[in-house]
Amino acid sequence: MNKENNATFLEQLKRIATYLDGLDPATRIVISAHIHPDGDAYGSMLGLCLGLRSQGFNAFCTGFSELRPEYAFLQGMEYVISHEELQESDFLIVLDCNGVKRLPEQLQESFPKIGVALCIDHHMGYKEGFAQEVLIDEGAAATSELVYQLLAAMPRTKFDAAIAEALWVGIVTDTGRYAYSCTSPLTLEVGAKLLAEGVRSEYINEQVYGSQPLKRLKLQQRLISSITVEAQGKIAIGFLTSEDFAAEGCVGSDSENFVDVVRSIRGVEMAAFIRQPEPSAPVNISLRTKEPYDAAAICAKLGGGGHIRAAGASIKDATLEQVRAKLFEILASLVERS
Repeated sequence: MNKENNATFLEQLKRIATYLDGLDPATRIVISAHIHPDGDAYGSMLGLCLGLRSQGFNAFCTGFSELRPEYAFLQGMEYVISHEELQESDFLIVLDCNGVKRLPEQLQESFPKIGVALCIDHHMGYKEGFAQEVLIDEGAAATSELVYQLLAAMPRTKFDAAIAEALWVGIVTDTGRYAYSCTSPLTLEVGAKLLAEGVRSEYINEQVYGSQPLKRLKLQQRLISSITVEAQGKIAIGFLTSEDFAAEGCVGSDSENFVDVVRSIRGVEMAAFIRQPEPSAPVNISLRTKEPYDAAAICAKLGGGGHIRAAGASIKDATLEQVRAKLFEILASLVERS
């Protein structure tokens, strides 16, 4: 982020912190994130919820129906409510999500009545008018990094280990344990401050990365068997069908971060993981790229978006094979032109 953009973001951060700080403590704040939440979605939701509660606010989270076992250790689950419990009077904050189409389906239905009061996100392609107020930094490594900055700018926040561990999970999962190119000096600085609050980094690493159920490993085996490498080794695509998920007794969230398996192949510059967890479900794409390829621009052609190096798309009314063929066509054309 250049100095001009940084100054604008800091002004925005201060304004949003003041805005939240001025809310009536009795306001019922509900925090949600995108459909099929990942570690950053869960971590940022719980971190913000607990952080606001430390200031006396009446905060809750929603959208935890697909919670994976590796995140169940996080504190704050007693403040999770269902989408059915949303009320028109709620102050809705949406994290890690930049538009209505990325909201959970039940929340999409409630959106016209409730609306989004505040959106906090680090993805490209924010849809204008989605929220009344926004705090967006496309250069941030994770939404949890932004939530930390926001809470730190609110003088009444009482940081503790529970808040820190939630935000730590969000950051480490979105940065590949600080290995991805999105990791910045600020990311490491925030991580250090969270550690100082009592984060159990070894314990969290074991929970998130070292406690995989056997069925998930078998599902990953099916993915590996599906991978094809094309275009002189620059393109790799793997997929999982609804039959694959059913055979191993898995759901969509069991394949979180499986794209990293595909991207780990030597020489691959564009790696894609395509999945359809249920026969009637949309076909989802996760894409990772290396220079000079722009993952966000590629996924935008399929109705999705994200970051330059990591993006995705969700496609309805198409078969997995149709999506795979279309994606390969786009990727192959980029290789030909490079």
